[in-house]
Amino acid sequence: MTPHALRRSLARLAVSAVATIAAVELALMLLAPEGGPLGVVQIFAPHLAIMALGLIPVAFIDRRRSGAWSVGTLVLVTLFRFGGDWLSLPAMSPTDSVRLEVVTWNVEVRSRPGTTTAAQLEATGADVIGLQELQSDAAAAIESDSVLRARYPYRLLRPDAGVLGLGLLSRFPLADESFTLDPAIQRAVVDLAGGTRLPIINTHPLHADIASLASAPLPIGLDLIQRDADLVAIRDAFDVRAASGTPVLLLGDLNTAASEPAFGRLVRGLRDVHAEVGLGTGWTWRPIRLEFLGLGLLRIDHVIVSPDVTPLAIGETCPAIGDHCLVHATVAVADG
Repeated sequence: MTPHALRRSLARLAVSAVATIAAVELALMLLAPEGGPLGVVQIFAPHLAIMALGLIPVAFIDRRRSGAWSVGTLVLVTLFRFGGDWLSLPAMSPTDSVRLEVVTWNVEVRSRPGTTTAAQLEATGADVIGLQELQSDAAAAIESDSVLRARYPYRLLRPDAGVLGLGLLSRFPLADESFTLDPAIQRAVVDLAGGTRLPIINTHPLHADIASLASAPLPIGLDLIQRDADLVAIRDAFDVRAASGTPVLLLGDLNTAASEPAFGRLVRGLRDVHAEVGLGTGWTWRPIRLEFLGLGLLRIDHVIVSPDVTPLAIGETCPAIGDHCLVHATVAVADG
């Protein structure tokens, strides 16, 4: 085969791949599958789109009209589905508001000594930190860390022997705390400067059960019943707090990718901070075996706010140890 013929063959393969992925993305958008094999594909829809976008330069070698249609369809569907999630305009802080920097971090049970968790938190300058999968050794290390005690005089730590432990650290006073399980929800009110009170919800629903082939660890389906019921309870908790007319902030490991329909239901009428002001994919989680990559591969850790809170910035810091990145966000809350 001549080099020219090889390039044409590769181009046509690329066009076929782009056309197939464009069709899949369109079907996922229209059908909104949740469980079963298509539910798994829905979670990884952003990855498929990125892979297909990377094939566009190769596809352009084939100058046939079908290739142009495939590329155009892919670009349009990708922009519609993920453009608002990956690209955002800079935000302006409103006047008469209090800026608040928050962090959410799933510290992952048994991934590191508690003292290492505390040292990682020392590098964080946030005003409020929400922790998930908090265990006793990490809670004890936080309480005995002089830097953290001085920086965060208000601490509500609720460790658990499993994955349901939660904790809040704050520069500002914390009041009206409650902690419940099934799902794990920690509620409190942050008393900000100027008399502003901000209800905050720190939460960690359990992940969906994953079905896989016996012969290979490949996911082929999802059991979403418990996870989705947890998300409904979390949204109910948010709405109860918001019913009084005060701004509300929700953070945590929601075990729900932004591409899933369940996430859309959870945040309907609210503001997803990454979608509004984030740049890039915002991925926050990676399998343990891929920690060496130093980045996330799914966006399942979120900061969500009520419409009267203004998102200003968001980003991720991925430690070398652990399957979750820290998500740090800045929001503005109306003063008083």
